[in-house]
Parts: sequence; structure tokens; C-alpha cells
Amino acid sequence: VPLFLLMGEIMLRAGLSDKLYRGLNLWFQRVPGGLLHTNIVSCSVFSAISGSSVATAATMTQVALPEMRRAGYEPGFSAGLIAAGGTLGIMIPPSVIFVLYGIMTETDIARLFFAGVVPGLLAIVMYAITVMIVGLFKPDWMPRAELWSWSDRWKSLANIWPIALLFIFVLGGMYGGFFTSTEAAGMGAMGALLLGLVRGTEISLDRVAPMGN
Repeated sequence: VPLFLLMGEIMLRAGLSDKLYRGLNLWFQRVPGGLLHTNIVSCSVFSAISGSSVATAATMTQVALPEMRRAGYEPGFSAGLIAAGGTLGIMIPPSVIFVLYGIMTETDIARLFFAGVVPGLLAIVMYAITVMIVGLFKPDWMPRAELWSWSDRWKSLANIWPIALLFIFVLGGMYGGFFTSTEAAGMGAMGALLLGLVRGTEISLDRVAPMGN
């Protein structure tokens, strides 16, 4: 559990969470409520990395809420969606709750992780549908953002693919039997640290930790 949380902490302090959010935003800009959809996907990805609902909600509040306020999104609905997106950390592997449950009941943790995939994906789809429905009745809550070119979108993948590779590496290695759940957490934390260094990002020690108040 501490290693999964450490992985999320490194992601935040190295600025990788910010890069992920801004990269995804370019791909959802043409969809009504683009920043809200970006928040949903970002929450799901960060949940898959940190395994903690509290860490996901706290991190996305720091990253996403200021962006949505600047864009003119309705504050209450934006904050509510961030809180709802944070709950994905319970279902999407590697969920800390699944780890604790598996330890207490002596249940295979990898199987618990696999069981959370479908409910997690279903929750993501339902959140997206909810945003679309609200957008039909409250279009003023979701102002249109500046449109970017396709070349800018492809360039933004540089901020997305490293985190996607980390996700595949951690879960793929665990499901493939290359290492245990504990080893996967350690490899993920090391992978996040290496990503922060390779991406040339200074790891800030004065950022608010995702497990903060």
C-alpha cells in the first residue's frame, strides 16, 4: 500500500499529473464539457496509478479545478465531478482497498484487481453520459474551449504515453506473473521516479501531497 501511494506522490511532485491533464484536454476539446471529460479520464488514469480515492481526488482538485474555474465552468458541478471521479480509485486497479481486503481475507489480489476493471469502466462511461445530459440542459455550465490543431494533439501524446506505459508495465507485469502485487508497487514507484527524471522535470518537494487535507 505505501508503495502504490508513493507512486502517486511522485507523479504529482514530478508534474506528471499536470502533463497528463493538459495532454488529454486537447483530445476532448471538441466535446461539450471537454474539461469535465478530461477530468473523468484523468481521474481514472491516476486511480490506476495511485490506487487511492483520497489521493486521486486531492490531486485532481489541485490540477483540474483551477483549469475549470479559469475556463468558466460551473464551480459546484466541477467540484462534484472531481469528488465523484475520485471514487474510481476504489475500483480501478491497483486499488488500495482491494489490497487490504485481499490481505484480510487471504484472497488473490490480482484476481480482485481484475474484478474491478469492468465496474470501473462502467462508472467512467456513466460519468461521461451524465456530463453530456447535464450539458444539454445547462449549456452555460460548460463553455467551449479554444480549438487546437491536430498537430498540437499529436504533440500532446508526448505527455500521455509515458504514463500509459507505466500503467501497462505495472498491471501487465502483475497479471503476467512477472512479479507479485508488492513487487508491482515497488516497480511502479521506481518507474514513476525514472519517468520524472527522464522527462526532465524537477521533482518539487514543496507541492501539497495527494494524501494531504
